[in-house]
Amino acid sequence: MPALKTILVADDSEDDFVLLRSAFQLAGFSHKLIRVTDGEEVLELLQAEILAGNPPDLLILDGKMPKLDGFDVLRMLSECPNLRPRSVIMLSGSVLPEDQNRAAALGAAAYFSKPDHAPLYVALAREIDQRWLSSEQQEAWSIDDPAVTSSRLNERDTVA
Repeated sequence: MPALKTILVADDSEDDFVLLRSAFQLAGFSHKLIRVTDGEEVLELLQAEILAGNPPDLLILDGKMPKLDGFDVLRMLSECPNLRPRSVIMLSGSVLPEDQNRAAALGAAAYFSKPDHAPLYVALAREIDQRWLSSEQQEAWSIDDPAVTSSRLNERDTVA
């Protein structure tokens, strides 16, 4: 049985969080999803969990949130690398190329537009698990891997 992974999800929309959690369950994964609703909570929780020796395996950021948005959090994580989890991806309602480019420039491993149908959420959950949570893929997709860093958003990483 695969190891249980912890995913920190920063999204102010309860509905979007429920859809994502349900998608992981429908895809057959029992990862622990922890929800925070703004960027300040992300930074506070990351600091507490890292100090406790329990950093999340993945951080999923919404682009638009109260207090600090996902882009602000990415910027702050780049300035404080000791707070940065192993992988950070953005899952946003925006489909604007400039938001995708901004996320890449700030160090996001990938940018996904929020799916508009439940089956697409399930497909997204499977892709997230395969690329960032399975043990063999975590090594292959390490943030510190220069090949991944330089090409991480060259492929189309949005789910339409």
